[in-house]
Amino acid sequence: MEKIITEITPLTEHDSFYVMDHKKDHYDYPLHKHEEVELTFMENCTGVHRVVGDSIEICGQYDLVLIGSNLEHAWEQHPDEVLVDVAAGKKVREFVIQFSPDLLGESFLAKSQMASLARLFENAKRGVCFGLPAIMRVFNKLDKLSSEAPGFPRVLKLLDILYQLSLEDDFHLLASSSFASVKSTADSRRVRKVEEYIDEHFKEEIRLGTVADKQDFERRFRAWAAGTAYEGVLDRLEALYDRRNPYYGAYEYYTETVRTIELLQFANNVRTALAGGQPVAPLAESFFKDYYRPIDEEIFVAMTDAFDRNMD
Repeated sequence: MEKIITEITPLTEHDSFYVMDHKKDHYDYPLHKHEEVELTFMENCTGVHRVVGDSIEICGQYDLVLIGSNLEHAWEQHPDEVLVDVAAGKKVREFVIQFSPDLLGESFLAKSQMASLARLFENAKRGVCFGLPAIMRVFNKLDKLSSEAPGFPRVLKLLDILYQLSLEDDFHLLASSSFASVKSTADSRRVRKVEEYIDEHFKEEIRLGTVADKQDFERRFRAWAAGTAYEGVLDRLEALYDRRNPYYGAYEYYTETVRTIELLQFANNVRTALAGGQPVAPLAESFFKDYYRPIDEEIFVAMTDAFDRNMD
């Protein structure tokens, strides 16, 4: 089972939000989550697999997603996969804005004038993916925000972007409602420590003393949490792991079997290139340079047979 990293972002209690804008040629950051709400814009990401909760989708050339607090997510590619846009000589642009879930405050969002923003943040608990027309309407605003010096005008630009997105009807929700139903915890280092402990040890081989140590840790945490907002958090976390296991088990098995077949990877890359109006010649040249058909045929038979036998 793929471990989910609990990321501690650079955002501090003195910051309104944090902005990162850089370019790269591959995706290697693992599945992760964090307390901060995140607005992520990707450019030249054709064929990348976006994972948000129990949703897995293939990106087009542009991708814009609003991700709620503690909702696990990642943009992934197979280690041997060459991205369509990168093969065409382009760099992937990754533009990320992170801000505290209480940036605007519950009382402020409860005002009638903030109704659309309140709906947007409620939808973000499941992840909101915006369509290309909506992306184009905020594209220039994102560019200006990236170059804006820190200060109040920059905060206003962020609010303007969020408000624009809150008015859009060109979007769809990502994670299922049942997956996203577990409440996020507040900024408690003790709670975060429990999450990290369970992430690391929940499914590992049981060794002498491991169970006793874990039970003692949980006993002390339950005693500390009794009568507070964190009471029952261990039970909720365990229920969340039980709920996600079938989805990630299936995805991991698919990744380790079907996605290892080189010709299928190439076919998928060609499909996304053609759909995006991109040239396929660079992809074909890169792929067939080292391609050996007999080995790939053997892998195809073995992997599809394993997938068929082991997946319901």
